[in-house]
Amino acid sequence: QADYRHGTHIAGTLVCDLWNGTVGEGTSPSHGARVLFQDVVNESGWSEPTADWLLAEALAHGAVIHSDSWGDDTEAYTLRSAEFDLWHREVPWSLAFIAPGNNPNRFFEPANARNVVSVGGSLHDNSTNLYASSSQGPTEEGLRGNFIVAPAVGIVSAAADGNVSSFNDDMRTSSGTSMSTPMGASVAAVIQQMVQDGWFTEEGFVPSGSQLRALLALSSDSMGESSAPDAQQGWGRPNLANLVNYDSNASQNIWIHDSYMMNESIRMGMIDDWLSENGSRPLEQVISSQWTGANAQGPFLAQGENVSWNLTLVPGEDLDVFLSFNQRPFGAVSDDLNVAVVLPNGTRIGTNESLEGTERVTVPASALVGFDNVTIEVNAELVGVGNYSGVLGSDGDLIGFSLAI
Repeated sequence: QADYRHGTHIAGTLVCDLWNGTVGEGTSPSHGARVLFQDVVNESGWSEPTADWLLAEALAHGAVIHSDSWGDDTEAYTLRSAEFDLWHREVPWSLAFIAPGNNPNRFFEPANARNVVSVGGSLHDNSTNLYASSSQGPTEEGLRGNFIVAPAVGIVSAAADGNVSSFNDDMRTSSGTSMSTPMGASVAAVIQQMVQDGWFTEEGFVPSGSQLRALLALSSDSMGESSAPDAQQGWGRPNLANLVNYDSNASQNIWIHDSYMMNESIRMGMIDDWLSENGSRPLEQVISSQWTGANAQGPFLAQGENVSWNLTLVPGEDLDVFLSFNQRPFGAVSDDLNVAVVLPNGTRIGTNESLEGTERVTVPASALVGFDNVTIEVNAELVGVGNYSGVLGSDGDLIGFSLAI
């Protein structure tokens, strides 16, 4: 409430185009996107509601991406962290981007939630260096920490002056993970548009949060001297050129699968039904919906089940396979899905990650010589059993997922 500039600067990064300047300087990657403003301070200070009210309002207005450059000065896995995780598990079409803080020795909540995208900081101007003050993992629960990094230093965006009638026509420069977070969300919005416009599939659809995470990870380049993923950079810095062939104005050789793909009018009608269920809070309402996955593409796996696809290889190219899914909050059973590449000669290359919800298998082109195709297999090693059978969410025994290959 004493700053009055923070949210304006972030909003500019999320959706604004510099109307009287050079395109690209001060212009958001997702300029022209629709934005829903949610002010969590008043003249007395912090006055934010519980996270599910914010996420539910966004959901009701059609927003998938939620950009959160705020949190508390604690590294504990708080009730709010758990509620972010629970919301994402219950509502697949949500993805919160959260600033982890500006202290390399501490990693603040709710960026320590399992299903969110914590956005660490990097330098800009195509530098491969990381922002020295960016918070980094691991978290107290053993998660890696940051999911991606985005430019955090010297970010030029809109400036406010506290006078609602001044039309001050000004900009300012700011640094920190509060700046990298909307930058990461903005790139994800472009990826969301690509999915909805059918760049990766015959028909477009609204992607789930797990589909966006998988594509974000696939798009990202390693930073610095280390190889992603690690606790400081996560999967690295998103680079749309890894998804788009600008010469042909087409997507790169990418195949995706989203269990939650469904007809848009049916999806929005279902969300309206969810938010009108009995319950004093949105979380209670969406949990009580007990969705079975009806009308979505699927599959939805129970423990011990698996599903596979046979995909044709692009000669001479490495194979990158990303799996992403939403975990239950810490304190409940930790679901464990794994992905494997099975070569025609029977060789199996897979993951064995028990805590993270996004996993990768990479097979270099040199190991694929002589093969025309591979089998991609997803295995449900462990899926917790709630009070209901044949139901998704935290109280069911089924789980969906997304792939980006």
